[in-house]
Amino acid sequence: MNTTILEKAAVYVRDFFSANSSEGLYFHNLEHTEEIVRNAEELCNAINISDNEQEIVLVSAWFHDIGYLKKYEDHENSSIQIAEDFLIKNSYPADKIEKVKKCILATKLPQSASNLLEEILCDADLAGLGKKDFLEKTIHLKRE
Repeated sequence: MNTTILEKAAVYVRDFFSANSSEGLYFHNLEHTEEIVRNAEELCNAINISDNEQEIVLVSAWFHDIGYLKKYEDHENSSIQIAEDFLIKNSYPADKIEKVKKCILATKLPQSASNLLEEILCDADLAGLGKKDFLEKTIHLKRE
């Protein structure tokens, strides 16, 4: 697994959230993104996928909702563009970029996962709604 790209993605996404207004994003914020990354990592470890596959899922998790900072509707396409620009600048392999883009697009509601990596990201994205702070999260989601 390329931990360097994951570290760079984490820094980039955190900086992007800091530099762009997240006013009105009570649910789809940096805290949500970090939780989805943790959820995705937990799921990857539980099913023991390859390091290469885990890297794709975790990169996708970092970028999956960043598009909300650009526009609310159809944010997935904005997320994909931001992720692709970042990954190209960091010489990420084209085949992996395509898999990241497909993972992000699979989270669009209704979710449409077509392979294991996409399923993991979709499950990680919704897993938080089944945790102890479910009520608080749904209030934030409704407010948003």
